[in-house]
Amino acid sequence: MKKAPVRPIFFGITLCILLIAGILFRNVLFTFVIEPIGIFFWAIYRVLLSVDQKIFWFVLMVFAGYIVLRNMPASVDEYKKYTDAPSPKSIKGVQYWHQVFTGTAAHGKSQKTVSLEMKDLLISVIASQERLPKTKVIAALDNQQYPLPATTYAFLYPKKETMKTGLFKLNGLLPLRLKNGRLHENREQNEIVEELLQWIETYMEIHNDA
Repeated sequence: MKKAPVRPIFFGITLCILLIAGILFRNVLFTFVIEPIGIFFWAIYRVLLSVDQKIFWFVLMVFAGYIVLRNMPASVDEYKKYTDAPSPKSIKGVQYWHQVFTGTAAHGKSQKTVSLEMKDLLISVIASQERLPKTKVIAALDNQQYPLPATTYAFLYPKKETMKTGLFKLNGLLPLRLKNGRLHENREQNEIVEELLQWIETYMEIHNDA
């Protein structure tokens, strides 16, 4: 049985106490809290009015520009590539992606397009389940640190040779069904997509049971 979240309950109790205290001591609250704060902001407003408007707007624009530059992502391409990736929150979400991606070849999508979409989905799932930055998940996948089948790595990274690394060495991996960097048939592409979606579903079940 799951325990009720503590933070929302604590927040609700605190809010009720503050509300009751505000009603009971509204005169004291107005005299010693609201009125001094109002006078303070009124004084700031009067000072701003006394300053030359050109100087005021110049300083405001410089400050806004600083905020924008500070919050810009380090790599715009990486941001666009991975932030919009879908992230299923439950096993039902994975079932939905089964419906979306099954038969993608029949819908006219190229292997490269499907590969990028599947990679984005995989990155989003792992990042959300393990609460990791997507950049770390990308680096781990680049180094093949997750126990995915060799065919899956070959599909996600068609220009890279698959390898066996660290604790995730797997025996009896399925043979690579690649020829000149492309899959022989659309049917094989769908099989690999189905294989990856099954891995994602198993992965999420393991983390949900933990």
